[in-house]
Amino acid sequence: MNDKMLQRYLETSVYTDVGPYRDFVLSLPDDIASIGMLVCDQITHPSMYFTKVSPYLEENYYGKFLSYPKHRFKNEDELFITAVAMIAGILRLDSAGFTKNRDVTKRITVSCRQASVLFSAILKAKGIPCRSRAGFMDFGDAGESYMEHWVNEYWDFGESRWVLADVDGYYEYEPRFGYSQFDLPRRKFVTASEAWLGLRKGTLHKKLDVFSDDPLEGVCEYLFMDFHALMNNEIFYSYQP
Repeated sequence: MNDKMLQRYLETSVYTDVGPYRDFVLSLPDDIASIGMLVCDQITHPSMYFTKVSPYLEENYYGKFLSYPKHRFKNEDELFITAVAMIAGILRLDSAGFTKNRDVTKRITVSCRQASVLFSAILKAKGIPCRSRAGFMDFGDAGESYMEHWVNEYWDFGESRWVLADVDGYYEYEPRFGYSQFDLPRRKFVTASEAWLGLRKGTLHKKLDVFSDDPLEGVCEYLFMDFHALMNNEIFYSYQP
């Protein structure tokens, strides 16, 4: 990887610039796993309030969902589109900062795109090249399908490679399957372009779960978002064609 490319992924967009929170972000831990776990601990995913949450998740991640304020029982993505907005929202709910095992009532409720943007913003501020990616994830170790998802790739200088990481925070970040959530095997995730080509050529070995009656239409939406993310313009999902 040449220096010009790495420098490109240190640059920020309106979404990943941390603005007045730069000193705060620089005070966070420097190792990837610690940063990733902190991001996980500040958010919950909107789908958690519409599905049955396992006792394991309630005990180890979120606390009791019955305690979540009814007036915040919603998707807050549109309130927290940028990293600055997310950090401000997190600090407003608890001025203690990015805390471990944050109570569910003091987390922002955002989806995978927002989590990816926040992680990219933190790593870029710390001098670690990082990019958000839109595509499809196998959430099981060997599941039957890929689901719509955003992740991150960060550059590991020691190993000279892009590392796949997921900080969405609604599945286990300990190595349940024998690998870390912050260093996932490539088979776990297919980018939007890989999914598009796989559908066109009939080479995908798993089905795609997309929010569209036409799989190609659903993949096309992610194709636009992933291309924008690769250009450091991590558009919100309602900003696409």
